[in-house]
Amino acid sequence: MSLGFIEYPNGPQDHDGIKNYAQNLIEASKGWRFDLDRGNMQKILYYLGHQWVTYDRGMQTWRPVGLRKTTPRPVTNKIAPLVNNTVARLAMHKAPMTFRPGGMEAEDVTAAGVAEDVLRVVGKETKQRYLRPVAARWLALTGNVYLINTYDNSPESGVQFVQHEQDINGHVLPPDVIEDNKGACPECGETEFQGAMDPLTQEPIGQWVPRGRHMTEVKSLFSCLYDPEATDIYDSPYFCISESVPEDWVVQQYGKEMLDGLQIEESGDTTQFFLQALAYVTSGTGAERVSVAGLRAGRRVRCRRIWIKPRYDRAPNGIYAVLLGNDKVAESIEWPYQDDQGQRFLNVVHIQFDGRPGSSVGRTRVDDLIPKQDERNLIESHFLLHTRRMSNAVWLVPTGTGITKFTGEGGQVMTYQPSVGGPPPTRIAGVAPPQFLTQWMTIIDQEMDMLWGTYEIGRGEVPERGGDLAFVSLQLLDERAQQAQATVTENWTIGWMEWANQHIHIWRQFADAERTLAIGGGRWAVTKFNQANLAGGVDMDVDTGTFRPRSHITVRGTLEQLFRWQIMNPADPMER
Repeated sequence: MSLGFIEYPNGPQDHDGIKNYAQNLIEASKGWRFDLDRGNMQKILYYLGHQWVTYDRGMQTWRPVGLRKTTPRPVTNKIAPLVNNTVARLAMHKAPMTFRPGGMEAEDVTAAGVAEDVLRVVGKETKQRYLRPVAARWLALTGNVYLINTYDNSPESGVQFVQHEQDINGHVLPPDVIEDNKGACPECGETEFQGAMDPLTQEPIGQWVPRGRHMTEVKSLFSCLYDPEATDIYDSPYFCISESVPEDWVVQQYGKEMLDGLQIEESGDTTQFFLQALAYVTSGTGAERVSVAGLRAGRRVRCRRIWIKPRYDRAPNGIYAVLLGNDKVAESIEWPYQDDQGQRFLNVVHIQFDGRPGSSVGRTRVDDLIPKQDERNLIESHFLLHTRRMSNAVWLVPTGTGITKFTGEGGQVMTYQPSVGGPPPTRIAGVAPPQFLTQWMTIIDQEMDMLWGTYEIGRGEVPERGGDLAFVSLQLLDERAQQAQATVTENWTIGWMEWANQHIHIWRQFADAERTLAIGGGRWAVTKFNQANLAGGVDMDVDTGTFRPRSHITVRGTLEQLFRWQIMNPADPMER
């Protein structure tokens, strides 16, 4: 999709140009977004167990397949355990990062020494342990996940008291004013200061200011827009998050006055419908149609956050704007975050499940599993129909025998009137379901494992062999599973390394409040640091191969083999 016809705005102050740019790119993306969002909705429905569904273009939603009530619609959900297995592996996989000084200066060495502790604090502030499984689930089901990294300076993030400074001439100034004036009083030029105190109460003079905290938002492909023809999101001319937000969010971020004249969104576009409908879809096999009515739990406002790539002649530092409703620009500034070289960067991390040639939009292997899941459901439905109609036993009763009614209860005594020369009532066993049906389902299960890249070793199944052969089999199975998951593991690790890199830059720029971190050894064993500790340069790297996720069975098998070969001694307390 080319953006050549969309006029680039004349800087952050060109509100009309920004509104026109945002509206045109959203309109231009509707064509290819429709099928993409519809497919992502189907993947999530299949994950939740709603698999006998079809898309109704008239109602623009997924609805149950029109079958007779007597037709079985079984669902043995094979997609959910495969997805959950990968989600668990990714959520637990945290390859250790190494930090090296970015130069030969002392501050570079200091920065490299505290970088790991800084990221531990950032991880707690952003609730990283909660975000990782959420991001992994979006990644596995839709093939894409986006991490939006910001620094929140709102009062909700906490406040702290900042004491003002006073020079010998009695001028009381905030610390930031003195810092902006290169350490001197802007009124008299004095450079000696002391803490300002009230002469009557002897209380410190100052103000309460937001403490701030690091934040990370997890967004899906339903909300994010960018040029799919770009090699990655950093080469895209724009990146946009389009969603609906509650009125309370607008008041909290921009004040109650921002609601004046703001349009309330009664019904969003197809993308927003899909995204909001997911909140109302329950797990189970009875897929009822989700209608637009009743989805709006409260008054909501359309919100578009757009990052426009820097352009040297109009906006060398890029444009970041927040648009509310149809035409209200709530915020329009330069890109707020910059690296240690002073270059502005897009504070978004994009992680793909599997790459796709010619596009920056990733794909997921659930696309390959859905046809196999449909095939398995049909075979199982046929299996149940055969069992219901053909597998039950029947009685052959000659006419006129006067047989008593039979119920099939244990110990029942049946009487009948024998006829001369006629056969007695006989029971004929039912026909067992064809064996090829069960074999067919087993083959499909194996094919789904192969398509997803999860084998016996990933599910805790070990070949029933003894001696060294079992150990070799474990290693081979583990290697095959690792190769199948190597791409997503690499993408996942590199994505979180970029997350760490961006938050380190954000820390340098905004984390002026002092942070503490417990280091063990007692309740008072803590370390303190702030942005000054990261003034130097840091080189970051991670080795995904050495610390790739491995199953407990593989680790245990490796240790047992090392014990058997006497390479390791379990009786040695140091080796243990």
